[in-house]
Amino acid sequence: AGGQPLSVQQGDSLEALIGRYARGRNVSGATTLEELGLTSLERVDLTIQGSGQIHTAQLTAFTLARLTLDGATGNFPSLVDITGSSLFADNGANLTLPGVTQLIRTNVATLTLTAEEPGTVLNLPNLASALVQPFYQLELFALRGGQVLLPALSAMQGALDVLVDGTN
Repeated sequence: AGGQPLSVQQGDSLEALIGRYARGRNVSGATTLEELGLTSLERVDLTIQGSGQIHTAQLTAFTLARLTLDGATGNFPSLVDITGSSLFADNGANLTLPGVTQLIRTNVATLTLTAEEPGTVLNLPNLASALVQPFYQLELFALRGGQVLLPALSAMQGALDVLVDGTN
């Protein structure tokens, strides 16, 4: 088991996800994504709020998706592939993704990285390059005191839209 992307459809319950993922696999007794051995999520809108928890340490890929942390700290130590995904942090959230070295959007859409409110930090310390398709852009928004940190970014292909307000 594991290593297969999990696509979530609107209205899916955890039971439906496990059932769909488990087809043809021996995952008897699994009740969480971690127990299923999932290492990637695709086309998911994942929101973690406050003290809410979901086991994410095993994830290596989070693609064509949207991750929102609202007053939470993200735990994604194995994540290296966020192709086509946008990241949002708000209300003092903290997300550091040391394994991510590139941002890529291979189809038509915008990539967005947003940190909003004081104490909120979105940090990709080893991100070296970004690529977006023509007529789209990488949006970097540090709003009302939030911080988007990309200290190693040295190559950008495509348009860049940056908005900073407050004391960032």
